[in-house]
Amino acid sequence: MEKNQLSFFEKLINQILAKKGHTKISISLTTVEKIRAEGPRILHSIATSLCYIDDSKEITQQVNIVMQQVIFLMDRVTNRLTINDLTEISRPPGFLKETNIIQIIYNALSQLLLNIEKSYSTYFDIHVKVPFTYLLAVKGRYGDRLYAIAERYTGYGVDPMLIDIISESFTDFHPKDISSTVTYHRLFYLKRLVDRLSLIRSRSFQNPDPNRTLYDILLEFNFNHPEYYKYVTAEAKKEMEGLPLREQIEWLIKWQKHINQIAIQPGLIYQPLDISLKQHLHNWIAAEMNCLKELSLLSIDNPDTEETNRWKNFKISTQLSVPQLGNFLKLTMDAGFILNENKTEFLEFCACYFSTVQQKNIAAGSLRKNFYAEDAAVSESVRGILQQLIARSKE
Repeated sequence: MEKNQLSFFEKLINQILAKKGHTKISISLTTVEKIRAEGPRILHSIATSLCYIDDSKEITQQVNIVMQQVIFLMDRVTNRLTINDLTEISRPPGFLKETNIIQIIYNALSQLLLNIEKSYSTYFDIHVKVPFTYLLAVKGRYGDRLYAIAERYTGYGVDPMLIDIISESFTDFHPKDISSTVTYHRLFYLKRLVDRLSLIRSRSFQNPDPNRTLYDILLEFNFNHPEYYKYVTAEAKKEMEGLPLREQIEWLIKWQKHINQIAIQPGLIYQPLDISLKQHLHNWIAAEMNCLKELSLLSIDNPDTEETNRWKNFKISTQLSVPQLGNFLKLTMDAGFILNENKTEFLEFCACYFSTVQQKNIAAGSLRKNFYAEDAAVSESVRGILQQLIARSKE
């Protein structure tokens, strides 16, 4: 392959940029025709050169060298244009008005790049930066959609902090100058994410925590944004706050199971140089569980007093079922016979020191669930037990 396939464009651009203060430069029709013919000539030369190369790695290398050269020249050209000219260039094909030589050169380079992308899609590096005008085109097409998504999610009750984190990831759609380093990979990822977020309707948020819908989608899209990772793990800590050690471990196990069941979109990742979001969360859960297990062992091996150790294996055995026990305990608390204000602590104690005929070890979560449950059949059975006690007291 020729050392510099783009020498014609390079020399022409250098000549134009050397003439400072002249945006529009008159040239002959012959030169215009040469510019338009140069792209197809380069594409043919590339194809001819690559047909003699058997090594796919070398083909990939050669294709990406040419792509980066084309993008570099496109950005050099755009650096000379006004915002209006850039907006005009970034419009879809068919709208471009070739009003001066710079636009003609840019159009030729843009068409050459498009043909390389199509012809060598299996070889070009998706981590190469995109031309600056690609981002302007995306901004025009997706800017209003992003604003509408944020407004709609706010109305659905999604946490504003979560909306801000998602919105911040789309700052790549608002480039300030040609120094932007947004890659094909990032651009493709963000466009896919916008399309997916646009499809979510209000019924998907009709649950006690509307954020959970977005949690699953962002996990599916491998959104390993550092701020999102901090946010979602902080929310997990809030969920576990106040729970006994054993129930915190149970909560983490269930969350890990849920994460494992979410299918990840193949090839998608927000930051390709980082590990996946799922792996980040697995690592965090593993660290939390190890810590909780250590704390649990310490609480068993180091009782506060001899009195605590004495009652460690003692349980009050009852014929009540767990649903009946939960209902009975709620009844006594609601009636004011038991005065403990911390219900979670009270139920944890009862789960630890009570057993039923069916269950020697009662899970605190199960007891708490039945404590708050509204079950007419259970309530009826407890009333029958209380009537038996009343009858016994009259004997």
